[in-house]
Amino acid sequence: MSINNYRIQIANAIAPVERVPTRKGTTFKADIITEERDRRKAFLKLLKVEDIAKEILCATLARKLHLPIKQAFYVNVDPFIVEGGLRGNTFNVAFGIERDYFPSFPLSNNQLENEIVNWSDALRCAVFDEWIFNPDRLPKNLVFVKNGEYWLFDHDEALPNSAREDECANSSILQLLSKDKTELELYSIRRSAMNFVDEYKNIDWSEIYSLMRPEEMQQSNVFYKKYIEFLKSRTLHMHAIITKSLGIRQQEMKFSDRDNQNEENNK
Repeated sequence: MSINNYRIQIANAIAPVERVPTRKGTTFKADIITEERDRRKAFLKLLKVEDIAKEILCATLARKLHLPIKQAFYVNVDPFIVEGGLRGNTFNVAFGIERDYFPSFPLSNNQLENEIVNWSDALRCAVFDEWIFNPDRLPKNLVFVKNGEYWLFDHDEALPNSAREDECANSSILQLLSKDKTELELYSIRRSAMNFVDEYKNIDWSEIYSLMRPEEMQQSNVFYKKYIEFLKSRTLHMHAIITKSLGIRQQEMKFSDRDNQNEENNK
């Protein structure tokens, strides 16, 4: 399967299923058989339907926006092969994300400033995290593979129901990139960040909806529609959100927001 295949895949879990210690939820690792009859290694998260929808949407958007994230799956999991017969929902469907065949490592706090600031996708990831309201990227949900290669994992803190459309998420990567920067450097970062936001404005949401295959996860429609509407509305506030998250001074923010609005009105 090509990495450019953005479509969410269907798979079945195969015993044995091994539990993995995590901070939140119930996660396992196991082999899966895909609908193309390939055997893959995957992490499986037993989640409520709403949380599966969140993970699927974030994974689909990340791949479509050229961020490094592994293939995602709806995985049918027979509770009889899971210790204690655990299940995340009544449909026995888990969120699955492909595991790398090569070892990967979480970043230590000491590595963050030396490694992440030089990562070519750092700002792209930071803006994406701000957009999906995900403050929880560092240090555990971005893993290092080799030579500047990283993979994104876990979006269970993204898209919280309590978030406002115009509220800052304070992306941990964006905070790192803005540390000790001059005002001119912050403006430069914002200009680059807004190029990524322009990509969000051009998203074909009907295509995203189709790629997520909501018919494969019963009762997921209402959650997909809710999250998509939130992101559509949030896109309109991203200039102000990025400005505030970067720490550009409040007075400057007011002028920049006014100028940005004038640019929008003149289009």
